[in-house]
Amino acid sequence: MSSNDKLNKNALQKFDFTQEIIDSFHQTQSIPVDFYNKDGQILIHKKPNAAPEDFSKLLKFEFQGIYFRTSDLDKLFTKESQPTSVNGKAVSFVNLLDEEKAKEQAKLANDLLIDLKKSAFNSGHVRSVQKSMDTMLSDFTSVPEYENGLINIMEVLSGAGVSRQSELMTKRTVVAMGLKIRSKKSISKGDEKKDKKEHMNLMTASYLADLGYTKIETSSSADLKPAEYEVIKTHPIISYLMVANSGDLDPMVKKLILHHHRPHKGGGVNNNFPNDSFLIQKLLTFKEKYLKETGKDVAIADIDLQIQEIQNQNFGTQVEEDIAYLSLASEFASLTTEQSWRGAKDSRTALKMILNNSFFSYSDKNIRDLFDYVGLSLNNNQSIINRGDLVITASWDSKKKIHFEICKVQDIDRFQTRPLLERVGSITPIFHKENKFLLKNFDMKTFVLDRRRAVYNLMNAVDPRRVIYLIDPELNPKLYEDINQKLV
Repeated sequence: MSSNDKLNKNALQKFDFTQEIIDSFHQTQSIPVDFYNKDGQILIHKKPNAAPEDFSKLLKFEFQGIYFRTSDLDKLFTKESQPTSVNGKAVSFVNLLDEEKAKEQAKLANDLLIDLKKSAFNSGHVRSVQKSMDTMLSDFTSVPEYENGLINIMEVLSGAGVSRQSELMTKRTVVAMGLKIRSKKSISKGDEKKDKKEHMNLMTASYLADLGYTKIETSSSADLKPAEYEVIKTHPIISYLMVANSGDLDPMVKKLILHHHRPHKGGGVNNNFPNDSFLIQKLLTFKEKYLKETGKDVAIADIDLQIQEIQNQNFGTQVEEDIAYLSLASEFASLTTEQSWRGAKDSRTALKMILNNSFFSYSDKNIRDLFDYVGLSLNNNQSIINRGDLVITASWDSKKKIHFEICKVQDIDRFQTRPLLERVGSITPIFHKENKFLLKNFDMKTFVLDRRRAVYNLMNAVDPRRVIYLIDPELNPKLYEDINQKLV
């Protein structure tokens, strides 16, 4: 039927734009039936591989009325119980981690922590850890759907019965592994050996990053005193020093451990802790101590290398991304693990919290990699950001001034953090310096409504805006309520 032909009105039924049906269209990436106007003229043809603009076109007809064939009713409500794609990105509901093997990994981590309370890190530990990491990597990549399947580490560890630190080690390693593998596929067979070495280095660093906690007493309170925080922030240095003298451990592993809480280089306004000068001074202090001891040549040489690279800021893109992956994995592992001062967060809440605390911590690409390469897989393939959500974006103009805009998500294609947005207003954030800089909240007194409702397509890589905050009714109910009242 051409667009000029008409269908008998009696064969038509009005389409109700319910959220459930629209969501099913997005999940299946299809428009399952032909749609018509009230006179029976076709408006949109059914389309099995629909693009974001097709859905936007469909929604434009909501107010004038849109109809479908009554005989197509069953097709309209057909919905896959398990979609094969979410936001246009392929997904699988296959569990990638073998439950028994993953639990065994956690128990090995537990044994290592116990052993390190009694003895120094040695070549036997290195061999054991590397064998464990190699097994984990091989098992993960041997599953045909390893790029799209569920990373079921949360379910596995919920009944593992291991210590909190070994749970953190295992969870952090698995998430970092997923980030690294999925964000960097081998271009050719010749790259596989090099890529495996990078994967192994990041996994090993993730596994060993918090060894320093075996040597320090940590507070059971959420509110750390300044002196307690000074101890906590040195744990990456202590972890590094525990492995620095190992000649069997790749120098890159040591570097990642030392910097795993420094996802942004430099000493500017971000969440670096400890900062460059503090870190260098600590390393120099231990170098002087080691110069008076025998058998510390490897550690001394590595400390010199670390100091030189910190001073020159000579890390490179790959290293910076690996540091960010380790930091993201650490944050996710911590949030989803029960602490003495709070319960464990579910995956969805943890990912929202990481996004809302990302402004001073991670690049747009870091967050996109987390949400779209492993975020879906950690959250049973449920998108964290969805159409209709209110988000806040940040962008820098030519004068380095930062603009914060409140936007409504209109559509998403592949990357949750790069959606199609409608600007509804602007607002000013409230920053706070505690142990590090934080985006504490937003000042409603500064809210300005945008009556033009400008549209921004963040799917276009040229757009400088990045989503930094999800206005969520559970995480910030007052802001959610105040903004929605302004938009009525």
